[in-house]
Amino acid sequence: INGKLVSQTDLRTMQGEKAVDVSSLASGVYMVQIIGDSASTVKRLIKE
Repeated sequence: INGKLVSQTDLRTMQGEKAVDVSSLASGVYMVQIIGDSASTVKRLIKE
């Protein structure tokens, strides 16, 4: 996958849920990587 980092947020001290404002992003497909203390995941975000 080719691309560039468009945003990075450190959530290590956060508890609960976090909303991320994507209104400034152009329409397209984005990969969201979430890294925790013992696990990580990558999800695809489609913005229309």
